[in-house]
Amino acid sequence: MRRILKAIIMIALVAIAFPAAAQSLPSSVEAAEILTKAQARMSLTPPGAPQFRLFAKLRFTLGKDTLEGTYEFLWAAADHYREEFRLGGMTAAYVVVQDKLCVSRNPSVLTYAQWRVRSLVGIAASGPAPTQIRVGKVYTSPNGPENIVCADLKGTGKKHTECFKSATGELVSIVQPATSGQLGLTEDSFLDLANTRYPGHIISTVGHETLEVNVEKLEVAPRFGDDVFAPPGRAIVRDWCAQPEVSDEKSGSPLMALISADSLHNLGGFHGFYAAVAPDGHPERVARINLDGSTQDLSGKDIPPGRFPIHRCGNRAIAYETIDFARPIN
Repeated sequence: MRRILKAIIMIALVAIAFPAAAQSLPSSVEAAEILTKAQARMSLTPPGAPQFRLFAKLRFTLGKDTLEGTYEFLWAAADHYREEFRLGGMTAAYVVVQDKLCVSRNPSVLTYAQWRVRSLVGIAASGPAPTQIRVGKVYTSPNGPENIVCADLKGTGKKHTECFKSATGELVSIVQPATSGQLGLTEDSFLDLANTRYPGHIISTVGHETLEVNVEKLEVAPRFGDDVFAPPGRAIVRDWCAQPEVSDEKSGSPLMALISADSLHNLGGFHGFYAAVAPDGHPERVARINLDGSTQDLSGKDIPPGRFPIHRCGNRAIAYETIDFARPIN
């Protein structure tokens, strides 16, 4: 009996001493399949998504200066939602109802900081199609629980690591360290909403600039009041659709000529420009945008000749806005 008991104790001690031996890591192919499925779950607005409310705190740091604010997204459908931004003294509200977009902002152009927020957490913005995931090294997380598996992605041009729960395949973190000439991105503290997992904490860095997003609320909203989608005060209303067709792509962007000319006077510095584009592709308004959120209206000045691509919703050309910029990362 003592021998049997001793053998059981020895087996238990071996299992405690070598827990990793009981866990088999997925192959690189298997890890790629797991991450592909996990990334597909990150979108909050796929077809059939429930109505929801997201509220986040923003922190935008540029050198020694920091702006704090909020971002709120109220979603009823692809053609029925509201976005609100507050960052320092900048405010913006976007309301979409069917084929109309209502915009109210201060300042009245799309500032660099607002563009950064929308690019990072703009849920309704249509992004590029996901690329095929290729995985290199697969290993147990060195800093997390033993049930977390990490994979280094290949072919991204920079360090890119994604970690997931070995039992469920759910994402735990996405990390792209900031390196020379590249952006840095960290996403973690994932939250669940129906079948979606969305990062509750996001940090994006570039040079001496950092944008941090902390999601405080992500919840299903059974019903929104009628006033939620009312146009904000002093709003500009224009025709809109979720995925306009872009025609006349060879026309290019006159903003790039402005950037090239501006570079001669701002060597080594940020230079970017905003344009409100008319339905026929000609700029109705042009402004210089700066990192600190300030803008300089250039309407009426010498704008390089040219025409922007035309955006259409069905057979109807629509107005839109765009920005182009160039900046050193370091």
